[in-house]
Amino acid sequence: MVNSEGTVVDAQNMQSKTTTTHQVLINRIINAVKSQVTYSKKPDAPMITQYYVVKIHQ
Repeated sequence: MVNSEGTVVDAQNMQSKTTTTHQVLINRIINAVKSQVTYSKKPDAPMITQYYVVKIHQ
């Protein structure tokens, strides 16, 4: 979820789409998205849902 300030305020793992069950990795990615991803501010905009695909390569 993204608020009108462009801040990601909630991120969740979609268990039906993920290929990992490694909860520590999932939590790190969620925290990284919440702290690093931002959008342009849109005053008075409602909360919106965005979907992200994260691919990790070794």
